Amino acid sequence: MHALEPDRSSLEAAVRELQVEVSRLTERVAVLERRQAPATAPAAASAALAEPVAPAPPPGVTRRPEAAPRGQLDLSMAVRFGRLSVVMGGAFLLRALTESETLTADLGVALGLGYALVWVAFAARAARLGALSDATFHGFAASAIANPLLFEATTRFEALSAPLAALLTLVFGGALLAVSWRRSLRGLAWVAVTAALLTAGGLVFQTPEPWPFIAVLVIFTGAALALSYRKGWVPLRWSVALVMNALILGATLAFFVDRPVLNLTVRELVALQLLLAGTSLAVLAYVALARRLEMGLFEIGQAATSVGIALELAPRVLATEGTGFAVPGAIAAGLAALCYGLVVLRWRSDHLTNLAAYGGIASLLAVQGLYWLLPPIAAESAWVLIALAGAWLTRDSANPAMRVTAAALIAAAALSSGLVRAVIYGLGARTGYDWHPITAGALIALGAALVTYLAVRWRAGDERSGWRWTGPATALLIVFAWGAGAVLTVILAPPVAKVDTSAVDPGALAALRTAVLTVLIWVLAFLGRTRRRPELLWVSYATLGYAGLKVLIEDLPNGRPTTLFVTFVLVGSVLMLLPRLIRRPAAPAPAAPSGEAPEARAVAAPAPKTSPTPPSPA
Repeated sequence: MHALEPDRSSLEAAVRELQVEVSRLTERVAVLERRQAPATAPAAASAALAEPVAPAPPPGVTRRPEAAPRGQLDLSMAVRFGRLSVVMGGAFLLRALTESETLTADLGVALGLGYALVWVAFAARAARLGALSDATFHGFAASAIANPLLFEATTRFEALSAPLAALLTLVFGGALLAVSWRRSLRGLAWVAVTAALLTAGGLVFQTPEPWPFIAVLVIFTGAALALSYRKGWVPLRWSVALVMNALILGATLAFFVDRPVLNLTVRELVALQLLLAGTSLAVLAYVALARRLEMGLFEIGQAATSVGIALELAPRVLATEGTGFAVPGAIAAGLAALCYGLVVLRWRSDHLTNLAAYGGIASLLAVQGLYWLLPPIAAESAWVLIALAGAWLTRDSANPAMRVTAAALIAAAALSSGLVRAVIYGLGARTGYDWHPITAGALIALGAALVTYLAVRWRAGDERSGWRWTGPATALLIVFAWGAGAVLTVILAPPVAKVDTSAVDPGALAALRTAVLTVLIWVLAFLGRTRRRPELLWVSYATLGYAGLKVLIEDLPNGRPTTLFVTFVLVGSVLMLLPRLIRRPAAPAPAAPSGEAPEARAVAAPAPKTSPTPPSPA
């Protein structure tokens, strides 16, 4: 302890010396400030005048303006549009010099493309410096210069060959697309892709070598779709789909009118249709299977549109050459089986939207593919078997896709077999129907509608009354009920109304149709009440509404007093008794537990509540 005393005293002495030195320096600084006080004001003024000036922006870039003071307009967009107008004026100057032969066609095209390339470079530079609006305007200017020039240089001036024009279209569009991808410029991406697709699509029709431009279309379609899914740019997908669908439809129509400018063979045109359908299905598989996302309106709509175009137009194109449909039919049937497998197994997808999309596309493929491969009656039987199998496999599942698909296949069988035509003429207000017996295919479709309805709905409990069961069941019930009514009318019409002779009785035929509809209403309402199935009541209401409309349209103009008596009695009885018939019976009392008598339940039941008796004043 004593050894530390000298060290403590020395530290205290050092601190005192530092305090003295700081005081001395503070006094000297104060003296110096008093001496230079008069020169402070001019120095401050000169410093204010010498305020640093921001460097000038690079060429082609407009400085992002500060917020305009209140009451003043922001004119930055006007400046950009003005610069765009000047740029387009330069492009038209080059065009005027070329058309006046001051410049040769080759030199004018080269200068125009170089001019457009300069503005591509300005767009890239502006995007790199953060001037995103300027980058979009520069890119739009470059696209507005390059794409029309490439089209005219190939078709009008003939300065570019088809492969070179396709390559330049790919270069300009790809450069702008790269700029938009790096800086997330959605507007520039839309301009670049749409302009490139329109240019290449137009050159497909205007050049004798369409395949280089078809390759450009395929490349830009893939790049745009990849970019749209990577960045979430939904409008870009729609623009690509609209252009490609219009191109395929236009090419097919041009083929049918035999335009000489379209140099595509039958097989090449069919390959183009199948390419569009395959691309749409690949996008759908990428979204639903690879990324396990729920499909949106674009994926479902584009897949259905492209598959429908291919299935509808491909056989018409092939028919012009007498080519068989075996290979397209086998491909469509195989894809349909794959989609049905995805629905039943629910592989890599639990989204009901995806499963419904699989089922809908599978129905399109199965209907057309089997129709190409098999005779009509065999194809209709195959549709019915697929519907029955799908409805049975998913009868207890919450997945409605196969039930909806089954209803669609039964409807297709009814339409193809003539059952729908029998419904229209048998229950409709017409007499010019060929009252021949119903075909075997129509009877198969009718029976399949009933069996499929029973598989879909009849075994379901009361708790399963949502749209997943009642929606497909309603469609199947309409096919069966109205089809059965049409079959009954076709059978009874010849003896009742003499429709197979020239002495047809329109009044008797109208009364017969009303009687058949009345029977349908009674049966549907009774079953709906007893089986507690809402779709039975819905179809009975729809049938009743049609019967009332038919009385006004057919029975009153064509009826006689005797037939009108029958008509009004039948319709009136339905209107009076139907509300009582469809009124649900009271729910039965719950069953007593085993071993407990009803008297015991009565004793155990709580006594009814009574108002308490007030206490007596005594």
